[in-house]
Amino acid sequence: SQCAAVVEADALPPLVQLLSSANIDVAEQAVWAVGNIAGDHPKMRDRVLAQNALPLLCAFLERVAAEGKISPTRNGTWALSNLVRGKPQPQLKDVAPAVPLLAKLLTLDDSEVQADAAWAISYLSDGPNEMIDTVCMAGAVPRLVELCKSGPLAVRLPGIRAISSMMSGSDEATQHVLDHGILEMLPAVLQSAKMQTRKEACWAMSNVAAGTPAQLDLLMNTPLPALVIERFAKDEFDVKKEAGWVVANAMHSYQSEPGARAAAIVARLVELGCIAPMVSMLEANDATMQKLMLDAMTNMMAAGKELGASKGVNVFAVAMDEAEGIDALEKLQEHENEEVYSKAVHLLETYFGAEEEEDENLAPNATSSGFAFGLAAPPAVGATAFGQPAAQPAFAF
Repeated sequence: SQCAAVVEADALPPLVQLLSSANIDVAEQAVWAVGNIAGDHPKMRDRVLAQNALPLLCAFLERVAAEGKISPTRNGTWALSNLVRGKPQPQLKDVAPAVPLLAKLLTLDDSEVQADAAWAISYLSDGPNEMIDTVCMAGAVPRLVELCKSGPLAVRLPGIRAISSMMSGSDEATQHVLDHGILEMLPAVLQSAKMQTRKEACWAMSNVAAGTPAQLDLLMNTPLPALVIERFAKDEFDVKKEAGWVVANAMHSYQSEPGARAAAIVARLVELGCIAPMVSMLEANDATMQKLMLDAMTNMMAAGKELGASKGVNVFAVAMDEAEGIDALEKLQEHENEEVYSKAVHLLETYFGAEEEEDENLAPNATSSGFAFGLAAPPAVGATAFGQPAAQPAFAF
């Protein structure tokens, strides 16, 4: 209400004009005021943008950063992050001029500036593909990956959040991030002591698993699937959920393109131990995750049927039984959610019917069967929509 009183008293236009004051101290106080107004609510943010504050704030930042004035640079970067923050997102045309500047601010050797710039980029990346593409083309990705790998702890979370959001965009945006080595640095991120950071890392990989076949192959040909399944089995519930999406998206590849390649991906995940945590997730009081796991199990069992077709068995049936998956499915027949109930019944009737229960030729457990379904080398990926990886932008004001 106090912020609204200031704005309704028509203080915003003169405050915005003071952003370009010749006196740095006056301009910095105006930055602080305008940043607080923009951060109050998306409607206030839009009123600040309507006063043409963003170009003036960017000019202020260019000026103080070039002069090496760290306090106003920090305050300006924080204010800029408030101007691009919030839902609904601001219009791309209103905030696009800030993106190249944010990419340059990441190169400053100051953790506060880096963190606020990374948060700002994460807000922008949490939107439509057009917004994500704008961030990618500004050259922010190489520096974000570098900061996630070796930057201060305060920068890593917004950094991985920004990268994960970008990878939820188009296949081209995902490939752009992959081309800059995101998969190589994710194992270390997965070992972070911060739960939120591990969660973001799993979200990033779920977006890769949902990408093109070549992108999924890149993921599967790294140590990451084993690490993800370890998180899936042992981590906190929020991390388990994101790890479950990685497994489910990878198994969905069999539904998208049934065949030996996709079946091999499913077999690899089973060999790594994905069934037990999938069954455990069925017992969670979360209908969304239960439906996700039921869909993943349907794809898994379909792949298992193909892999055992020559012997007339499903190669994953015993592993499901030993993980008490059949018992878990039977319990879901009493679930109050009709969709969960229907999916569970479909699985039971399709793959664990009376005839299959009586079959003495069920395949042995995956851990002792000796079957090995290696992945073919991933096909070469062509140049992305963003062209050759750009050199790291110089911070030249």
